This record gives sequence, C-alpha cells and structure tokens, in this order.
Amino acid sequence: MTLNGDAERIYQAYSRKVARDYAIVQIKAALVKLGKRKDIDDPVAWLMDRVEAYAKSPAGNNGKFTPHPSTWFHQGRYDDDPQEWQYGNVDKPKTPKELYEQVFNGDREYVAGMLIKSQHIGYNDHAFYLDGEVLLTAQQIKEGKT
Repeated sequence: MTLNGDAERIYQAYSRKVARDYAIVQIKAALVKLGKRKDIDDPVAWLMDRVEAYAKSPAGNNGKFTPHPSTWFHQGRYDDDPQEWQYGNVDKPKTPKELYEQVFNGDREYVAGMLIKSQHIGYNDHAFYLDGEVLLTAQQIKEGKT
C-alpha cells in the first residue's frame, strides 16, 4: 500500500470522523515518526492496532469528548497507556434510579464522568444536579417517579 492508502485506512478505523484532510496529514506524519523508532518493525500495522484498540475503548466512544483524529495523531496519543482509554461515559446511568444508586454507592461527585452535585433539600431528601440543572430528587425515586 501507499502512504496515502495506509493513512486513509487508519483514518477510517478511528472512531470519530471529522477534519479528514488534516487528520490524514497528521497520520502520515505519525507514520513517518513511528518509522524511525527502533521498537516498531511495521509502523502501519502497529498504528492500526493502536487505533483499533482506542476505537473500541470507552474513551474512543465518548462522543464529543473523543478527540478529533487530527488532535489525537498530532499529540501522539497512540503512545498513551491503553489503561487511560478505559475511562468514558460507557457506564452512564440509564435511569434516575441507577444515577441515585451510583451516587450513594460510589463516588458522590462523579458518576461515569459526569459532575454530579447533591443538596439536602428537606427532611430525608436530596436533589441531584448536573451542571446546575436539577435531575431529580431522592423522594421522586422512592415514589417511583423515575
């Protein structure tokens, strides 16, 4: 394959499809850089493996929070520890009840990457906020209004 063809295949494997032309430029630059490394025999295969792993990870499927491909390649993020890619909104609560359970059974400030605030609003009740907007109250959950 050619450098253009290899870069296009790698771009297609990346999970976010924006700014294609600039991404292709950055992928080619990354391939040239990786070709100079002694620890990599086949830069195209190595980079493709990394891109495919990232594309399957929570970070690679985090919507608008997944970096544009040009940014990811330009910053050399393919060299990041793959454990860092395991964070994202994949485990986002699907119902208010799940949100409530995650807040009270886990981290009270962050639930699946979302900033959550809770405030005591009365006898035995809390309101849950996401970015300042009320999501629900504990009483609503108890009453089945989820």
